[in-house]
Amino acid sequence: MSYFGFELDWAERMDSGNRRPRENAPSLDRLDSNKGYTKENTVVISYKANVLKKAGKAQEHDLVADWLDVVSHA
Repeated sequence: MSYFGFELDWAERMDSGNRRPRENAPSLDRLDSNKGYTKENTVVISYKANVLKKAGKAQEHDLVADWLDVVSHA
């Protein structure tokens, strides 16, 4: 199953080489961070997608995506 373009790996969550979750490990994400972890307010996404999502605002992600589109077609 794929979320945000990352295929989830439901095997062991932790990477044996280091002490952090693997990028494609499933991760719970709250739709509204002002609310708790309820069934209605959570989705399962990859750990990597969750980290990337936390790294900036939607507008900032759009700017990066636009830039990547330009440089990949140059």
